[in-house]
Amino acid sequence: MPRQESLNSGIHAMPGREDRQGHPYYRLRYRDRDGHPRWAGLGRGTNRELNQRADDFLRGLDGGQDPVPRGMSKTVSQAWTLYEADRLCDLQKSTRQGYKSIWRKHLEPRIGELPVRKVSKARLREVLDETTVGLSGKTRAHIIEVMKAFLGWCVEHGLASHNPAGGISKGNPEGGEKRSITGPKINAVLDELGERTWRTQGPGRTLTRDQMLVYLLSVTGLRFGEALALQWQDFMVRGWRASEVHISRDFVRGVIGPPKTKMSIRTVPLTGRLRDAIQLQYSLATEQPDFDKKNYVFSNGKGKPLCGDDWRKRVFTPAAKRAHVDFTIKDLRDYAITQWVASGTMNLLEVQTLAGHTQPQTTMRYFRNDPTTTLSKGRKAAENMGW
Repeated sequence: MPRQESLNSGIHAMPGREDRQGHPYYRLRYRDRDGHPRWAGLGRGTNRELNQRADDFLRGLDGGQDPVPRGMSKTVSQAWTLYEADRLCDLQKSTRQGYKSIWRKHLEPRIGELPVRKVSKARLREVLDETTVGLSGKTRAHIIEVMKAFLGWCVEHGLASHNPAGGISKGNPEGGEKRSITGPKINAVLDELGERTWRTQGPGRTLTRDQMLVYLLSVTGLRFGEALALQWQDFMVRGWRASEVHISRDFVRGVIGPPKTKMSIRTVPLTGRLRDAIQLQYSLATEQPDFDKKNYVFSNGKGKPLCGDDWRKRVFTPAAKRAHVDFTIKDLRDYAITQWVASGTMNLLEVQTLAGHTQPQTTMRYFRNDPTTTLSKGRKAAENMGW
C-alpha cells in the first residue's frame, strides 16, 4: 500500500477480510448524534482515498445528513447477491441450501426490493410474524440467525450503519412449551409401525425397517440424516459385541457428506435389544445376492439412502396421528439426550460427546436444576470428602 500519507486514527483494517491480492478492507469508527459508537465501511484503496472517503462521510454527518456509508444505496436483493458470493461459498452445501431456502421463502418476497438502509427491526418482526405461523420455534430461530448473519455482513461492508436484527429474540413468540415425549408415546408409534405389538416382540423376532429406525433414533440420539447415512460396516468397527455404532456421514437434502461438525464424528452405544435387532436384520441382508457391508442400512432399494422427507410424510406422520401423539422425529433425539442426563451418571462433557454438540451451551439446555435436591446433594458431597 502506498505510503504517501498516514491513515486517519479512526480507520481500521478488518482482520481476515483481505481479497485475493492481499488488499485489506477498511472501515471507519465514528460516533453518531447520540454519542453511540458506529462503524462505516470504506472499502479498499490507498491511504489518500480512504482518508478522503472518511472526511466526506464525517462532513456529511456534521452537516445534519443521514449517515450513509459508501455503497449503502443497494437494495437487499443486491446485497444478498454479494453476500452469497462472499460468505456462503465457504459453507457446506447443505448449509448453503438452507440459507438460500430461507432467503427465497421468507426474506426476498417481503424485503428484497427495499434499500438496505431502510430495513428496520419492526419490519423484520413483521416478516417473522407473517412467515412463521405454524412453524416450530427452531425454524424461527434459524430465520433470525440468517437475518443477523446477513445484515451483520452488510454492516461490515458499509451497506448499513447498524444491524436491525441484532435485538430480535429467538424465543417462540407464541410462548408454547416444548412437546412432551415419553417412552409410552414412542411405544405407541412403534406399535403402529409394525404388524405385531412392539412390546410383545421377544428376542429373535424381526422388527420392521420403520420400527428399527424409530427405535434407533430414540436410543442413540442420532440426527435423522446421520441415521439414514448409516452403513452396515458402521456397526462392526469393533465387532458386534462392542454394541456401538460409529458416525462418520450425514445425509442432508439428498447429498451424502460429512457430519454437521467435527464433534459429530463420534461413536454411540447401543442397547442389547437394539444390537440384536440390527444384527438380525444384518443376517437377513447378507442373504441378498448384491449384499455389501457398504450398503445403507435404511436403503430405498436402489443403492441410495431412504428419502427422509418422503418417509416422514408417508410413514412416520400417519403413524403418529394414529397413535394420537404430537412429537416429531427431531424429538426422538432430544428424548435420548434427556434420558442420558436424567440417568444422573453422565456429566456435561460425556453427554456433549455422545450428542455430537460443538458447544457445551447446547448440551446445558438439557440439564435442569432441582432446587429441592440441590442442597441435600451438596451436603452429601461435602460429607463424602471425609474431613
